[in-house]
Amino acid sequence: TFQPTLEYKYEYYLVGNEKYLGRHSLATSAMIASEYPFQSQFFLLLESTRFFQSSLVPGDERDSTAYLCGARFFIPFAGDGLFGFGASYKINQAEGSNWDYHNPQAWLQWTIPLGHSRSTLSFSGILEHLDFDHVNTLFGATRDDTRVTLKGSVTFRLNKNWHLSLGHTYLRNESTLPAYEYERNISSLFATCMF
Repeated sequence: TFQPTLEYKYEYYLVGNEKYLGRHSLATSAMIASEYPFQSQFFLLLESTRFFQSSLVPGDERDSTAYLCGARFFIPFAGDGLFGFGASYKINQAEGSNWDYHNPQAWLQWTIPLGHSRSTLSFSGILEHLDFDHVNTLFGATRDDTRVTLKGSVTFRLNKNWHLSLGHTYLRNESTLPAYEYERNISSLFATCMF
């Protein structure tokens, strides 16, 4: 079976009590079932990110457009449970040269149903290597980052098209430039419409 989807998402982040960023994304994907007990998904994503605090430093403006393509594979287990893994590649084009990068990503996910409801509990992890395209204008050196993201979420399936997700994300970024190393804890609420 061939199941194409189109998904629009808007994300809004606060850090402390301050507005941090807003992000629009549009993704198209195709889920392909096979005769074996797994499914394949191939996807393309276009993402536009706007940071609410503008940089005053030339070359350090972070607003960007990104392009991502990848594949994911899902294996069912224990009835309605699902184990997923995949890889993708992202190109980020920012207004400031310090934030132009490309990065490969590896992804794992484990999803289980919550009782007899249409809701699910999900845990996922992403490992990324960010290879920045230009010498950093602030530090005069090339930057390479390694980022680990761990996420837990509950998704409520309101109907065939609408999903509501509540989640928490832990993010750790290590960099060849110590000023860009950080840890973040992010709570999120997503409403998703698929058609």
